[in-house]
Amino acid sequence: MAKNVLLAGMIIILSAGVFAAGIKVSPGAFCAQNIEIGKDLDLGVDLTIENSSDSQQSFCLSPIKPSQAKSQWLKGYSEIPDPKWLYMESNWLEVAPRSSGKVRMHLKVPNEEKYLNQHWIVYVNISNEMKKGDLFGVSIKPNYMFETKAAMVKGRPSGRLGFVPSTIKVPIIQGKAITARLILYNNDKRPHTYKVFSFLPPADSGKQEINLSPGYEWAMSEKWIKPLKNKVKIGAGQKKEIELKIAVPKANSTVTRGWESILMVEEEDGLSGFARVLIEPKK
Repeated sequence: MAKNVLLAGMIIILSAGVFAAGIKVSPGAFCAQNIEIGKDLDLGVDLTIENSSDSQQSFCLSPIKPSQAKSQWLKGYSEIPDPKWLYMESNWLEVAPRSSGKVRMHLKVPNEEKYLNQHWIVYVNISNEMKKGDLFGVSIKPNYMFETKAAMVKGRPSGRLGFVPSTIKVPIIQGKAITARLILYNNDKRPHTYKVFSFLPPADSGKQEINLSPGYEWAMSEKWIKPLKNKVKIGAGQKKEIELKIAVPKANSTVTRGWESILMVEEEDGLSGFARVLIEPKK
């Protein structure tokens, strides 16, 4: 069956590789944006395992939810509903000594409208087959982010916390403020109070952060985007409109690129999600 190939420009490599006990797995992390639902996607990326040991190694590859790997993961992303939506051409890989092996990665999200506007994370547990005499096994868990296409939908988005749309593009004249809007959904069975704020990932944090969208640069200040309300209470199963005031100082100019900022939303108990705000300067 023919596969749909995801354009390379939609994938941003965030970590070249992860290491353990003479084994390297790459990529260690990536983010794939604008994912189409309902299509069997060839991601155009191989999961590669390098074996620097003197013996042949056999590896089992198992996509898992992040909660099966660790207690905390990248802020703003939610667990993928079914980790099996990410799959490899083979779940078993044999790698000769001092060599490497690779397997192509694929993604198939069901064709249901609720899966638009999503920011998901999934881990892959890569473990070696234990041999007689081995005292310790190897387990490496790279992580991958998938962001489905943003769209205005009538129904509720998937997940406890949802945005419609998950990305907003705002044409703006520098020096003039405008208002943009999106809908925030509380799909939980109890009410929540949300903190709403503009966020720019630190440039040199030394840890994994939300990536910049291709073709944009980060906004020069979090003050360019201001939620009209910094706290919002939403009842169980309810939704509210979030208004943003967006203003870029006139002194800032760009020729070919726009700016990006993150609208972060946090529940009182720590659960978080985000929407991307893409500012398109008018010529």
